[in-house]
Amino acid sequence: MNQSQTAAKKPGFGRRKEAPVLTLHSNGRVRKMTIKPLTFALIGSAFAMFIVGYFAATAYLILRDDLIGASIARNARMQHTYEDRIAALRSQIDRITSRQLIEQRAMQQQIERLVARQKALGARQGQLSSVLGQSAKYVPTPKVGPTPGKKPDATIKTGAVQPTRAQTGLRLGSLRSNEDGQNEGGSPVVVAYASSKPQHPAFSQIENALNVVEDQQISDLKNVRHETSRKAQKIASALKKLGVRAPTAKAVGGPEVSLKGSDRFTEELQALDAAVAHYDAVKRWSRTVPIGSPVPGMRMTSRFGSRIDPFTRRPAMHTGLDFKARSGHPVRSTADGLVKSAKRKGGYGKMIEIVHANGLTTHYAHLKRYHVKAGQRVKAGQIIGRVGSTGRSTGPHLHYEVRRNGQAMNPARYVGVKRRIASAL
Repeated sequence: MNQSQTAAKKPGFGRRKEAPVLTLHSNGRVRKMTIKPLTFALIGSAFAMFIVGYFAATAYLILRDDLIGASIARNARMQHTYEDRIAALRSQIDRITSRQLIEQRAMQQQIERLVARQKALGARQGQLSSVLGQSAKYVPTPKVGPTPGKKPDATIKTGAVQPTRAQTGLRLGSLRSNEDGQNEGGSPVVVAYASSKPQHPAFSQIENALNVVEDQQISDLKNVRHETSRKAQKIASALKKLGVRAPTAKAVGGPEVSLKGSDRFTEELQALDAAVAHYDAVKRWSRTVPIGSPVPGMRMTSRFGSRIDPFTRRPAMHTGLDFKARSGHPVRSTADGLVKSAKRKGGYGKMIEIVHANGLTTHYAHLKRYHVKAGQRVKAGQIIGRVGSTGRSTGPHLHYEVRRNGQAMNPARYVGVKRRIASAL
């Protein structure tokens, strides 16, 4: 045998010299089985897998409860997380819904407030129309319109009514507005609605337009009140110059206590009511003072004071005024009063004497006939007689006297007062 063959027969590292032999003894018989390496490897692998599976099953049985508990806990945590998230989303939705409801309620309240305010302004317009109509006999009717520099929004309509003199029959304190928001002229109030948020510019525009209307209404009331007060003051000042004091405002007083629910319009309306009441009182009082001419439009031919007597041609005192007029021309009382006498009286001829307030009396002489009698009450402007030429007279004319406590006064002062305050009466 050569060396190569010898080397091939020598066992190498990791190699068995012989295959594993399995010896089986049974009833004295010996049986040998040779196990190939591949078979041995398969058996070993199966055994190892069995051992691993055994230990894995044992570990699973031991740790099963812990694993199941951990899985349940993990699922519970996930469920709680989802539930918390869902609750948070629901809470957010509720907050959004609540906010929307609050905003909607606030918007509705603001719209209702604007509608109520506009309805009140429409009702006030009816009051204002009546007030301006009443005031037409006191002052010129002011122009109802927007304040210069301000333009009301086109959305707002108030159905303004221009006042007329036919509406001048009510006291200001008795004014009432219609409950349905219509003005005195029957024009309905057009309600302005808005569907935007409370802070939307549309609400500001509506507010501004309503403010313009309200300011204009109050301005109209102020103008009428100021003009009424001015005319009352003008009459009072003129009467004061004649030594006659006109009635003043009522003497009232007391602590100031604010009235809840009052507004500028109501305050101005009450102030105008007081001003008109004072004007009426002053005007009534002026009718008791003999101002103006007893024969309006007739020319004065002889003044009060020293003059040449037409009969004696000597200087003499003329205690009245002479007005030239045709025979039968109507003679009017210059003030309210009581007829003291209507009869002949010496050189006066047929004369009417009327007693007025403040110790004043008036004489109407040289009459052709009487239209009143003693004890009769007369009004200013009432026809009391006719021009004639009775008594000491050179021709048809009216001799007119004004006396105070029996003393002759210059009638020209009284006649002139009527001309000066004619625009205020």
